[in-house]
Amino acid sequence: MRIGVVLAGGAASQSPGSHSSDQWVPGGVHSAAVVVAADSGLDLARRLGIRPTLVVGDFDSVTRDALMWAAEEGIEMVPFPTDKDETDLDLAIGAALAEGIDRLIVLGGAGGRLDHLLGNIGAIVRAGQQVPTEAWLGTERIAVVTDEWSAAFATGTTVSVLPAVGDAVVSERGVRWPLDQHLLPHGSTRGISNEAIGKSGDPVVVTVHEGCVLVVVPIQEGPS
Repeated sequence: MRIGVVLAGGAASQSPGSHSSDQWVPGGVHSAAVVVAADSGLDLARRLGIRPTLVVGDFDSVTRDALMWAAEEGIEMVPFPTDKDETDLDLAIGAALAEGIDRLIVLGGAGGRLDHLLGNIGAIVRAGQQVPTEAWLGTERIAVVTDEWSAAFATGTTVSVLPAVGDAVVSERGVRWPLDQHLLPHGSTRGISNEAIGKSGDPVVVTVHEGCVLVVVPIQEGPS
């Protein structure tokens, strides 16, 4: 499997007091074939010890130290004008998808402005309609699901399912309140705050019969 990783910017990406526990890093990241940093996502990459293969953006928020590090490492940098029609994360995801990846992992992008956060989630959803996509926004795990998704969690872990593009028909098992081909209208809160049962190692399984959903899990003790 050809994995692509995109590192997003945001307030937490360059905080001097930040450390890796502020940003969970799932398996597969360090063996990824493609790693693209979006502007100050380069600061996040440096903090996490991840070397990007490419940096894109208008470079209005990345720190000078990170730029110097990229130059020393010989990392390719592609600048864009500030006046553009896409966000830096959109550009970075597009660059990763253009490399023919089979799976996308997005790290960061949770801090900063609300409009940026909403835009980041929109970009992640669009990517997830092309290849299997998960995002780790700080300590929140998000999966874009158009067919079936499963993961094991400790008993009581919160698992929320929200329709991402229009209405969705969803089944859930391995949770306290299972659903069987249930209609979740766009904007519905019915799927929020379900709980993993975690009995006998059974995973949480989300099946999407129609539409596209976001599965959101706040990670308390690191990824499973």
